[in-house]
Amino acid sequence: SAYAAANAYLDGLAQWRQPRSGAVSVRFGPVSQVGLTAAAGSDDLEGMPLKTISPAQIGTAMRVLLTQQGPSKPLHADVVLARANWASFMKEAGMTIPHLADFTEQAS
Repeated sequence: SAYAAANAYLDGLAQWRQPRSGAVSVRFGPVSQVGLTAAAGSDDLEGMPLKTISPAQIGTAMRVLLTQQGPSKPLHADVVLARANWASFMKEAGMTIPHLADFTEQAS
């Protein structure tokens, strides 16, 4: 879809710009009250591995992200903001995701 293609382009642009002038691509989990999740009537995902985050939580996370970066400590080009039970997520997906190993070990 055009939505996915546009997101992939912006992710690539952030990867390219990050070492030159700084850039970050933020991937959000499902957002409650607004956007696609709310439009689908899926605001209540508490029983699911991937849970909704509120617009207020996104605002707080973005403030933290923006205050954590600087010339001596740039952010990674890709950041994920999500509330999830990653062990349940991987179990439901039927695969292990190496980047999430630390999160699943902490949950055990």
